[in-house]
Amino acid sequence: MTLTDKLFVTCPRGLENPLSSEISTLLGLEPIIDAGGVHIKGSDESIYKLNLSTRTSMLVLQEITSFKSTGIEDLYKKVKSYPWHKLISSSDTFSIRSKINSRLFQRSNILTLKVKDAIVDRIRMESNSRPSIDKENPTYHIILNIKDNKVTVYLNTSGSALYIRGYRGRIHRASMNPCLAAGLVLLSNWDQKSPFYDPMCGSGTIPIEALMIASSIPPRISRDSYTFKKWKTFDSDLFDKVKKESIQNIRPLSASINASDNTTSNIFLVKQSLEKIDQIGKIDLGVMDIGDFTTQT
Repeated sequence: MTLTDKLFVTCPRGLENPLSSEISTLLGLEPIIDAGGVHIKGSDESIYKLNLSTRTSMLVLQEITSFKSTGIEDLYKKVKSYPWHKLISSSDTFSIRSKINSRLFQRSNILTLKVKDAIVDRIRMESNSRPSIDKENPTYHIILNIKDNKVTVYLNTSGSALYIRGYRGRIHRASMNPCLAAGLVLLSNWDQKSPFYDPMCGSGTIPIEALMIASSIPPRISRDSYTFKKWKTFDSDLFDKVKKESIQNIRPLSASINASDNTTSNIFLVKQSLEKIDQIGKIDLGVMDIGDFTTQT
């Protein structure tokens, strides 16, 4: 496996260390921790594994270029100098999102339009045609990150944020981000053998993530949508191999996981989610007020 791509895997703030540990175990690499994520070098196979199997990740970003810039016109020239026509064809669509922490570049809307113009102008110059913008479901989701005078341009390989697991039906109004829930379980240093309790489980995000961790169930076993699947470079055979291997790692649950809530409709939501990952009966569920909660003896 040739590790040629620079990747930045993002996560909720405070979960950088659990994410780093996950990636070390998954890929056998030592990530470089940064605020809000970790940096690693990887391959297409790494991208597939990270999207499928990391529990605390939010997005897997692939760096395509980086440079220092002196201003908006210089930024336009340097973005335009990248061979966008080799990546994006006129039949593709793209979107741009900017994240700016700089006194040099402050008006993100104007900046985003300038970068869009640079990309379109380069593609039109090379192919005499241009792609379209699609903010909802683009072929390529470009993320522009500017810190001071350093500009990094990423491709979002994930598409929708990776907290979208695929096991949720109707979203509870106070439901927890599953990446954060998984991070809390990992930070608790639970041994995955002792009984696990959540006496105010709501729609069950924490106990479901605990179940998936203890059984080594891929966090997005029920999710099919990733942006990298739309790309010309997508290797469907390699992806199927990676997904099959992740499913083969599923193991029997060796701990009792208990979840209760004082609202019957919440417990129904937990059951719906368990059904989507084929784990009905694996969590002991009950309708109970917190004041009546006791642990097993």
